[in-house]
Amino acid sequence: MEELSDIYSAGDGTPVTKKEERLIRSLERLARRWKQDGNDLMLFSHAGTLTVLKRSCIDDSNFQAGMVTFISGITNDGGDPD
Repeated sequence: MEELSDIYSAGDGTPVTKKEERLIRSLERLARRWKQDGNDLMLFSHAGTLTVLKRSCIDDSNFQAGMVTFISGITNDGGDPD
């Protein structure tokens, strides 16, 4: 049986594995670096794909001008949870 995290669990109490905990911590480290060095970058969730955008290149008439790259492999949902 896989070792479980003593830090994280889902909202319904379902335990998170140690492997999942390491992934969460990796995202937290990335968020700290992103805040310091990625001020002009932003993530956008679109159709289950994370899109990296350069904010200074986006305007109301041309959103696609700011698209830098797509990141696949991380399940995501751009919708509001409510």
